[in-house]
Parts: sequence; C-alpha cells; structure tokens
Amino acid sequence: ELDSLTIFGATDLHIPKDWDVIIKTTTIFGGLDDQRVKSFTGDESNKKVLVIKGLILFGGGDIKN
Repeated sequence: ELDSLTIFGATDLHIPKDWDVIIKTTTIFGGLDDQRVKSFTGDESNKKVLVIKGLILFGGGDIKN
C-alpha cells in the first residue's frame, strides 16, 4: 500500500509490469494514469498487488514500468 499526496505537481511511479495496481485516489482537477505495457506471465500464485491511496489536487501522475 502506498499513500501519496500531490498538490500542484506531478508524480511518476515506476512499478513492474507484472504487478496489479489498484488506484484508490481522490482527484480534484487532476488524475493518475497507468501507462505500463501489460504482460501476462501465467503464474497467478506469486502475483504482487499495489494499492495506491491518496489525494491529487491540481496535479497529476503517471505509472510507468
């Protein structure tokens, strides 16, 4: 779980492409985009999940790999 606060700025997160990302942010005049290239590994038993929570106010962010 990652708690993030972005106000009048930008956040770039580098997360591996085989992780599941759940975005639970509150956005006001901003947004958070997942721009990763998805890949299917076939192994669901060792799947990693990242939950992103927080506030984005007049800013934005990108999730990249």
